[in-house]
Amino acid sequence: MKKTINATDVTIKNSGATFTPTELADYLSDKILNYINAPTHKYTILDSAYGNAALLTSIANKINNTFEFELQGYETNVDYLLDAKNNLSSHLSDNQ
Repeated sequence: MKKTINATDVTIKNSGATFTPTELADYLSDKILNYINAPTHKYTILDSAYGNAALLTSIANKINNTFEFELQGYETNVDYLLDAKNNLSSHLSDNQ
């Protein structure tokens, strides 16, 4: 079966962007959260190139407000930022 290539696929390919598959994001979030032994204070979790925020979304879903946390991420592509915001919308405060 031949795959149809759309404009988004071409843009991603040309930019060199790669995205973390959900399964990998879930695996990595488990590993990261294993380092938090006793959540007695606020934690900041940083993803330095978060694309569509698969990793940050997985972490936020697993924490599920069991302790105070802040998610930080950096991304240079505005389209990816909008996708990330949509993915994290249930975890964003009103000022973000």
